[in-house]
Amino acid sequence: MLEASGISLAELLRVTRLTQKRKLLLSYMLAQATWQFYDSDWMQHEWIKNTVQFMFEQRTGMPKGIFINEPFLSARLPGRQLAGEARVDNNFRVHLFPKILAVGILFLEIELGINIEDHRPPDCIGPDGRPSVNADHIAATEVFENAELWEDTFAAFREVIGICLMPDSFVEYLGDTDGLRNHFEKKVVLPLQQLYRNAWGIPEESEVRPIGIDTLEAQTSSRVADHAARRSASQPIVPTQQTAAPSPLQKFQGSSLRLAPE
Repeated sequence: MLEASGISLAELLRVTRLTQKRKLLLSYMLAQATWQFYDSDWMQHEWIKNTVQFMFEQRTGMPKGIFINEPFLSARLPGRQLAGEARVDNNFRVHLFPKILAVGILFLEIELGINIEDHRPPDCIGPDGRPSVNADHIAATEVFENAELWEDTFAAFREVIGICLMPDSFVEYLGDTDGLRNHFEKKVVLPLQQLYRNAWGIPEESEVRPIGIDTLEAQTSSRVADHAARRSASQPIVPTQQTAAPSPLQKFQGSSLRLAPE
């Protein structure tokens, strides 16, 4: 068990804008890890953006920050269930490969900088506030089909995301883990690897500067200002008395983040 000051991918996507190079490199590494650990204890459950963590590090000649090419994975021990976690009835799943769907949603969130939760259709949320088993799949499909969102995305990357979101090409490998992993490697891992090689060289040898704390704080402030400007432009200003909340980076600095296993 590791303890260090860090940040989750969910929070990182919320407070910063990743470059195209960083997006593709991180997506390739997650694809490779999915292929490698698909049928292992490390992937008993699908991976989501809160599963992926980064630790702040200080290295010689570089500012303290996170290295996008060195993610950590948080994994649950077999048989353990997190408090408040609802059990999923897989009988109603449309996508029969939830781990592959989940990594496709990760790709989508990384590429577009969105939270899939914000796109869940209202009719997919139950009376108890919990999403249905297919809520994220429906949301991801609708986002994927919105062509206006993909103007700056490599066509090959969007194709890979589509393969993960649609289960059709994997159906013949139900019950055949080796065949499924081979197919995933062929259709997802290798295309992402080749796409990165064409643009920036061998991904495992690629040099990527860390995202510094100063950069994260600056982009956090920028996003807060943009959000405030949009709100003031669309809503009347109502004076209120509020207590300023700490920025996301202030919350992470000096705190401990518990990494694998939980």
